Amino acid sequence: MKKNGQYVGVDEKYIPEEEKYVDNAVNSELKDSINNGLRSINNYVTDKDNQENLKKTGKKGLKVLKGVGIGYLVLIGLAVILVIGIIVFVIVQTVQINNKASDIFNQTSSIQEQIKDQIEEQMNDNDEGQAQEGYSKAEINTFNAPFELYSGSQTGFFLESLLNKVITNNKTEATHIITVVYNDTTTTLADEITKIKQGFDDNKEYEVSLDYDTDGFVNKVTIY
Repeated sequence: MKKNGQYVGVDEKYIPEEEKYVDNAVNSELKDSINNGLRSINNYVTDKDNQENLKKTGKKGLKVLKGVGIGYLVLIGLAVILVIGIIVFVIVQTVQINNKASDIFNQTSSIQEQIKDQIEEQMNDNDEGQAQEGYSKAEINTFNAPFELYSGSQTGFFLESLLNKVITNNKTEATHIITVVYNDTTTTLADEITKIKQGFDDNKEYEVSLDYDTDGFVNKVTIY
């Protein structure tokens, strides 16, 4: 039998599990606590001052959220601008590199053309510039070049090298002997040229002039 929400005179095994050990006093307290809490919330919300405070708090929260959102938008905008700037910089650098490469290629092509023209001109000169003995301009230039390097002002140190070349030439080129003139000495002999060489001051400057034979070969070195 059930009275006031409780089973009276009933064996416990016949009472449903969900209704066992129910303490109505506790239930009543819980209900009262919940009702009191709801009333407190209702009173707090319906109070005008509290409503104003809630509105102010809500507005501040919205402002903070808006500020954060704007901050993120600014950061995203700056990142986009930075990326665009990098892309533009890379494009500009690429164009400049391509232009420089094109200029270098054009300069190289121009130099190659000049060299080609010079070679062809030299070959034509060789064909047309035969001397009476059959010497070409290339042969003459090859012979004269080591001596013409010393033409003009030279120190005694470099004149020693020049006279060494003359000595070697006179021993190996019987048809193109070179005469050395220095002060009162005029000679083609190796020993005398060596003595002249030994009399130079390495730090003193001298003047060198060259003379040529009728075929265009250097045949005299004058030092003064």
